[in-house]
Amino acid sequence: MFVISPNVMLDDETYTIIGELNEIDGDCLTLKVNNNLFKVKYKDLEEYKSKYVLVEGIYRGGVLNEELVYKLEDDFNFNNFLKLASLTEKQREIF
Repeated sequence: MFVISPNVMLDDETYTIIGELNEIDGDCLTLKVNNNLFKVKYKDLEEYKSKYVLVEGIYRGGVLNEELVYKLEDDFNFNNFLKLASLTEKQREIF
């Protein structure tokens, strides 16, 4: 499930986020999604050298543990993604 707010995340569930690299701190980094920050434990920092990245992982203890990461094109329409993700968060039973 795509999320744009960490408030909806539950431990041991799989989530997908799309965001911009905000900060690197040891073996974790912070991705910015809209006005929210997500802490991600990454495997290979080289995969985050793009304006936008898609990360899928398992959420535990406030950290999304990366399982998959994809670099997205710099012209990715982030505003359209935010609209879609907002709908999926509000209507979880449909999506």
